[in-house]
Amino acid sequence: MSRVGNILFLVIACLICPQVNGGSGSDTFIRGDSNSDTAVDIGDAIFTLDYLFSMGTEPACLDASDANDDGTTDIGDGIYTLDFLFSSGPSPLAPYPAAGVDPTPDGVICGTVCSDIWYADFDEDTFGDENDFIVDCDPSGIYTAAIAGDCDDMNPAVNPDATEVCDGIDNNCDDVIDDVPADPVPNGSLVCVAGAITLQCDAGFVDLNGSIVDGCECQIGPEICGDGIDNDCDGETDEGFVKFCNLEAGITGLDLCADPGDPCDGEDDNCFNGTLDEAVNACGICGPTPTEICNGLDDDCDGFIDEDDVCAGCSPEPEICDGIDNDCDGRIDEDVQRPCGTD
Repeated sequence: MSRVGNILFLVIACLICPQVNGGSGSDTFIRGDSNSDTAVDIGDAIFTLDYLFSMGTEPACLDASDANDDGTTDIGDGIYTLDFLFSSGPSPLAPYPAAGVDPTPDGVICGTVCSDIWYADFDEDTFGDENDFIVDCDPSGIYTAAIAGDCDDMNPAVNPDATEVCDGIDNNCDDVIDDVPADPVPNGSLVCVAGAITLQCDAGFVDLNGSIVDGCECQIGPEICGDGIDNDCDGETDEGFVKFCNLEAGITGLDLCADPGDPCDGEDDNCFNGTLDEAVNACGICGPTPTEICNGLDDDCDGFIDEDDVCAGCSPEPEICDGIDNDCDGRIDEDVQRPCGTD
């Protein structure tokens, strides 16, 4: 099959055809003159189709190859030219038949196919708004950024190349606010919360002094009386214990964890509940509690008389001078006037 036959076959058989687009230009050309020989003839149709389907040479002016002026160079242009030449179809649109400038800028230019995307960059940080762009060979006006992704094009400190800082803003446009790494401190870490650096303590530790410099300096434990340390990290020292003084030793404050005792001297020597002489016995006298004996009295001041069988084998009677323990108190002839003349 001849070369012309091949081209005509492609015109009839091709259903899916590539398109070549670009930006507007100001070059002069003759529309339909695809091979740039200053005439529109069958050679132009063949040149266009050869370029599109047989890896032929790219037209020097793609705008000239756009015979139907639809903004693309495709099979439609070859058909349009053939229809004009052989079927009384419409002639190519201006500029035709004389060379001139394209009166309808449409994305196709002479020489180079322009498909560069330029994004609006109001803050001039070299990153643009992905939703505001132009397609052209060169940047123009505010459309100067070749890279999109700027999530705040009014703030030059915000773009995909920025360093995230703790300020309540997504500085690096990764859709996460204040995702700064946690800086380690003793027993905790410094994290960003609501735009502010905050100290977070590890489990079992507390920051008592409010300083982030030394981190969480207090380790929680049971409070110990007498060591002068806030063991449970609640801001108090040696709390929750009954504490004593020792007036005999000159310790007047409640500084002692152990009770030094309260001797029977008429003073509250251990400062315990304001009670004087805690050492007195049940009978209200100093010293040990008296022992109950069989005498008809409540010797141990427990509210009972001669309890616990202290009188077993003895019946208390008034003591007389007869050498017998009549009153069962363990003593013989006590408190009795002896007859005169006796020892």
